[in-house]
Amino acid sequence: MKNFTRRICFIILLIFPCLTSLAQINFEHFNVNYSPEVFGNAAEFTGYGIRHNDYNTTLQYTLSGNYTVEFWIKVSPVFENEASSTSILEQEDGAINVYLGKSCNEQFIGPCQTIKPVIGFEVKSIQKDRGYFVQAEIPGYNEWFHVALVSNQSQYIGLPDDFYNADWDDYPGGVDQAVTDYYNNQVHDGEMGIYINGVKQKMIHDGSVYVMPIPPSEQIKKSTNPLVIGSDLIWLDDFRIWELPKTMEGIRAGINREEFLFGGSYANSSGLYAYFTYNTPSTEQGSGAGRTVPNMSRGAESPTNNSNGALTGTMFPNPYGIYPVFRSGHVYQLVEAGNWGSPSVWNNFNGTFPSYSDDITINIQGNNSSDIVRLNGLGSAHSLLFKKGKIATNGGEFWCSRSTVGASANSYIITDKGLQEEVGPFVQSFWVLKDKFVSLPIGNATDYLPVEITGKTWDGFRTWAAVKEILPSGLGSSDKSLNVPWDIKTTFYGTAPKPGYQLKFQWNEHNEGSQFDRDHVYIANYHNGRWRQLGSGKPAEVVSSGVFATIADVDEFSEFTAVGAAVPLPVRLISFNVQQEAGVAILSWATDLEERSSHFIVERSQDAKTWNPAGRVNAEGNHTEIRNYTFTDPLSKQLSNGNVYYRLKMIDQDQTFAYSAIRYVRLEGLVAQYTIYPNPIVHGIVTVKNAKQEQVSSIKLLTMDGKNVADLKLESDGTCKIPKLAPGTYLIEIKGIDGSRVAEKVFIAQ
Repeated sequence: MKNFTRRICFIILLIFPCLTSLAQINFEHFNVNYSPEVFGNAAEFTGYGIRHNDYNTTLQYTLSGNYTVEFWIKVSPVFENEASSTSILEQEDGAINVYLGKSCNEQFIGPCQTIKPVIGFEVKSIQKDRGYFVQAEIPGYNEWFHVALVSNQSQYIGLPDDFYNADWDDYPGGVDQAVTDYYNNQVHDGEMGIYINGVKQKMIHDGSVYVMPIPPSEQIKKSTNPLVIGSDLIWLDDFRIWELPKTMEGIRAGINREEFLFGGSYANSSGLYAYFTYNTPSTEQGSGAGRTVPNMSRGAESPTNNSNGALTGTMFPNPYGIYPVFRSGHVYQLVEAGNWGSPSVWNNFNGTFPSYSDDITINIQGNNSSDIVRLNGLGSAHSLLFKKGKIATNGGEFWCSRSTVGASANSYIITDKGLQEEVGPFVQSFWVLKDKFVSLPIGNATDYLPVEITGKTWDGFRTWAAVKEILPSGLGSSDKSLNVPWDIKTTFYGTAPKPGYQLKFQWNEHNEGSQFDRDHVYIANYHNGRWRQLGSGKPAEVVSSGVFATIADVDEFSEFTAVGAAVPLPVRLISFNVQQEAGVAILSWATDLEERSSHFIVERSQDAKTWNPAGRVNAEGNHTEIRNYTFTDPLSKQLSNGNVYYRLKMIDQDQTFAYSAIRYVRLEGLVAQYTIYPNPIVHGIVTVKNAKQEQVSSIKLLTMDGKNVADLKLESDGTCKIPKLAPGTYLIEIKGIDGSRVAEKVFIAQ
């Protein structure tokens, strides 16, 4: 055998990696396909998962040394918008954790360019400051793909005995390159790795390959606790655990093997410890409540309760979520233009149609603007993944109960006159997300004109939206507005006071009137039979070439459009000042014109970015003479030293509002609301005097350049535990629920 030196670079989390140059190798994409006809039912997880209690110390050892865990998985597009991570497999308080998460596309090193969904594979060590994990980007949403996780504690993977008997004359790079490619397709001794669709995933940065070692066996966190398989927003099928580190060839050979699904021969297969199938009578279609999940294979000398060496994993009652549902793992794709109700437009194996619980991919194969699927009544989906093509409501209604992903100018929902008399045909979604925009991917026959919406509380609301054909009258000159009328309404489900919302509207340059001023854009809302102004005429956001957007705070819904024009304000300010007296901020302002003015909201900020209401002052109403106003900020005495910023929100009787210019005052020599001690911090505990849990929004530990090191928890006795860090100077930043902020420099000693 020819000599071959494997150049790899081992890294451990929190240990700076070495850099060994190795060119990136391009592997073929192994051709695999999940077949519902073969695999039958799958498990759809929209809750906590399946907890298996049929394990003993044999499996505990299996998950602590040499093993392979493999399964088929499909991820809902809802994960993109509505979750940051979710579990796939976890041994509670044990060694193994497999999860979906969001991560940079460059692993561990270098700046984060793009956050992408990844599969993560973690082996936990008893050493608290060591982490061992690898991650791999998932191929996409709404697609079944195969995952194999390999832990190779000790087994050496060498070249096959007949490797040099093969004819390598036509192999690019010859036999030496063939050897290199072979080793880069295998998980080495002492390594952990991930295979996606039979292809080993590598962590690569600047041409260097990084290999994650498995912890030494004596350092692995062992546990005999049951496994938990599954969690929100995923489908799983054909779940296998082997007590050996499989090679790439072995993984590929078994990805689509029907034998794993039929007959008992695999109960005693060499190395196959557990095999869970979701298409037997106990997991026939329907809810998983009260059902069992067969484990079709057990390792040698494991306890059994039937003739093929199998045990049954029972599903424990779970108070925190619903049970999984066992049914065929449909992949619904719209692939041809035509009618929603026609089987020919769908690419799914058994001719069924999607319902409100299904995820749909729009991927119409045509090449022109007529690549549209039209509703013939009502259409519904759990989520939508746009790739290419459009859905037209066509007089019907479309209901999407969760997220939409991937919409663009070539792929969205065309709304038109429909069945709902009150407000028209609508895309409907439901969220309980706070401060995160979620897209309504709507438009008309020619233009993509999406709306994004977010709420200001965690309470839920449903939103209906459409692009209508005609604007209500009374707006004024059409040359100064868009030719786009959006129609929106919401249903609020919370018990708290009705929250405020933010809407983001997007349009194209050719939607603007000839006198549309892009530097002074505000949203116009048709409310109580008349148009009202929202906002103060700020510049439009440039989304891309010829595409623009603007954001507005709203509290009522009906028709909206954008107007680009410098317009008179309900109040004309002639002065606005702020000064401190005895450590208290005092504001004064004057107007010489008010038309139907209602009141002023004084807003405060400590960074000129995040604003909080400080108080309210009623306005005179209507006048053409000078009026003077003052306001004393009662909380300013509690703010930390430094600049404090103020602005006025001037609101008229129809709730139209505009903002004043920003003013600031420097509050010097004040006593901070909170006192931090001891300083230096020696034993990892710091006390925040005067701090109460109900008054503190957050406490963060920052580096001197502002990077967040840790989020600290304030205990009831006013103390915070400081994590183990390198000695040095840091900042502790305390934010109050009233918007106040204290930042104090501290030194952390050994």
